[in-house]
Amino acid sequence: MSIPTLYRPREAGFTLTELMIALVLGLLVVLAATSLVVTSRATYRSQDETTRVAENGRFALELVNRLVRLAGYTDFGESNAPPATYTFVSGTNPYLDGWPSIGGVDHDAGGSGNAVINGSDALVTYYYGSGPPGGAADGNVLDCAGVAVPGPAATADAYINARQRNILSVQPDVDGEPSLVCQRSIYDPITGLRTYDQQVLIRGVESFQVLFGEAIYAVGPPPGDPDTDAPLNLVYRTGVNGVNPVANWQNVRSVRIAMLLRSNIGAQPDATAQTYQLFGPSYPGSGDAGTQFSTASLAAAERTRVRRVVQTTVFVRNRVSIWPSLQ
Repeated sequence: MSIPTLYRPREAGFTLTELMIALVLGLLVVLAATSLVVTSRATYRSQDETTRVAENGRFALELVNRLVRLAGYTDFGESNAPPATYTFVSGTNPYLDGWPSIGGVDHDAGGSGNAVINGSDALVTYYYGSGPPGGAADGNVLDCAGVAVPGPAATADAYINARQRNILSVQPDVDGEPSLVCQRSIYDPITGLRTYDQQVLIRGVESFQVLFGEAIYAVGPPPGDPDTDAPLNLVYRTGVNGVNPVANWQNVRSVRIAMLLRSNIGAQPDATAQTYQLFGPSYPGSGDAGTQFSTASLAAAERTRVRRVVQTTVFVRNRVSIWPSLQ
């Protein structure tokens, strides 16, 4: 008697060729997905850094607008009239007390002694705070760090010490990143004494350039009166030690400021060298270092940082030369 052979179906599976094709197709899908993720991440990073630079530029312009408009401000309420003994100092150092309400130094780090970064300038503004004489600040006037500035006391010495001084300049942060720095005076209305503080406001400021609009009046006896006579011209000049410095700081009527800001990291694929003209192509920047900035000397990784030029012109509205004691 024969035993029937059991039916055994043929085993199914992939051949080596089919397996290799499947692996290749799978790898292509993975590579495409990875490439999409990398591209999306790079695009997001570029947009994020571009937005960050734009926000820094907006904040910087708002800050300098406020400080320049405050230059020369005095609260004449109550007994805050200037003492007769208060006079301007002479010389060419805007960092000294008694300097007119606004000043600047070409290619300087705010008198800090640090090396100048990319030919950056320093801007100095002086003004008084707001509040009862010898009392606490009422919060209406702020310094460059956003701290309320108190009003002056009644005595001449305290009045001079109470004059707020703000210096904006470019200095390296702790990691060497060029940054816009605020140097401010801190006045204690109780003791009448003043100390100084410095802090970083905006990181990634490669160049900070300042021009001053000086009103030119008629020359000859009697000289033109800034309060009644229209100026013959408004000439934009550099700060102290510049190629074309201001001749009379009390005749400065406007300030033109330009900054070159950069992102924290490289966020764009194009590493081609570019030249940035902070005051535009019409400005004759020959000899005025920093008004033209080229990335040609930078490493390729540094050239991929997002950069943006911001510029503003601010009218100086507070003229302190009308005080009889300051003539």
